[in-house]
Amino acid sequence: MKVLLVNSAKTMRGGESQTLELGLRLRSHGVETAFAVRNGSELAAALPADSESLEARFETPPFTTPLHLRTFISRWGPDIVHAQTSKAHTHALAACAGLVPLVVSRRTAFGGGRGPASALKYGKGVAHYIPISEAAAGSLRLRGVTDEKMTIVHSGIDIARFGSAVRDPDTRKRLGVKGERLLAGTVAAFEEEKGHAVLLKAGAILESRGVRMRFVLAGRGRLERSIVAEASKRGLDTGIFRTGDDLPLELFLKALDIYVLPSLEEGLSTGLMAAMAAGLPCVASRAGGIPEVTGEDAAALFEPGDPEGLADVLGSLAADRTVREEYSSRAAERVRLFDVERMVDGTLDVYARVLAEDSGGE
Repeated sequence: MKVLLVNSAKTMRGGESQTLELGLRLRSHGVETAFAVRNGSELAAALPADSESLEARFETPPFTTPLHLRTFISRWGPDIVHAQTSKAHTHALAACAGLVPLVVSRRTAFGGGRGPASALKYGKGVAHYIPISEAAAGSLRLRGVTDEKMTIVHSGIDIARFGSAVRDPDTRKRLGVKGERLLAGTVAAFEEEKGHAVLLKAGAILESRGVRMRFVLAGRGRLERSIVAEASKRGLDTGIFRTGDDLPLELFLKALDIYVLPSLEEGLSTGLMAAMAAGLPCVASRAGGIPEVTGEDAAALFEPGDPEGLADVLGSLAADRTVREEYSSRAAERVRLFDVERMVDGTLDVYARVLAEDSGGE
């Protein structure tokens, strides 16, 4: 089997990490993979040197990229094209017509409707959809996609990578921890839907209650400067970091005492999964697919957009080490459901069904 993975994003976020992970792990299952990515993107830079790939503009509206994609498809000859982002879906839809089955991943749980543009995009031309959560599946239903045309395959992480990491005192010093102060952190793009403003308000509430902790925010995005300014205005003990080669995500997570995910909207969250695998007590909003990750009791949940509720659960965890340890244990057990190989197996199952239907003329 040959699969072309198409991702239009500029920066490397959770979905792009999943695209890369899927492509590399499919190889170990005997699947040939290639990538179509945005020119100069972080994903393009992260691809292995031996990867068959196409770099394209993914312009709006689509004009030249579908033509380049179609030429690449004709030359490389994939059995399936798998679009990983909404824009990739738009461009691949035109490129694949009459050539090869198109599978589309849905990673967001944002709302939508059945207007003319949506009907054109979601009406025909896609063999099957793979939403990463029930919440993401709901957003597809709003666009007119039937349950018969979709299969939920949860995102997955390398549990061993995060579970085996060791807490490093030097990392805590680097993150600015002083004395025995608790360190709470999150890993998320600095975008409005990730809820950093809610976390900063909750931090100010905790300060007013005499609960002091340091907050570290790892990520990048267009709101970074405003978030730094807001934290400074509120007088919070915060730090902004970027995880990468010099600060591996697993070491960052192991340095924390509590992981916080204050999202207003969320498809699923591999960052939360990684924190759970690292054995952290987690606090998260009930947004989107988050409750699908945590279940009933693997994290302390609060309502999206509610800083008082977030402050309440953070304060409860900060006050009781035993409660933190109980959440840690339940998180480490629950996250086993989200091992990356389950994601790969589920995706391969979809591919097999799509190819069987295609060969049968359906």
